[in-house]
Amino acid sequence: MPVSFLGHRKLTFASKGAVWGEWARFSIVQALNLLLIWVSTNLSREGYFAGWQTFAVISIAIPALNFVAFQAWVFARKLAV
Repeated sequence: MPVSFLGHRKLTFASKGAVWGEWARFSIVQALNLLLIWVSTNLSREGYFAGWQTFAVISIAIPALNFVAFQAWVFARKLAV
């Protein structure tokens, strides 16, 4: 997870924000990712989702939600007033 954080921070978003605040927000997003994976996997096991739907959530929805969360919250730049 630290490598992912540093890669997103330096390369993807070129953030110059407070490292520990960004790390805390990044960790929260990652914990929510694990929860979403766990929920979708268990719903699939119980027959509520087909396997392809679980795969779609894990491989398409989570990366898309991550990008939005990272840009809007984790590595958000403060607007000049």
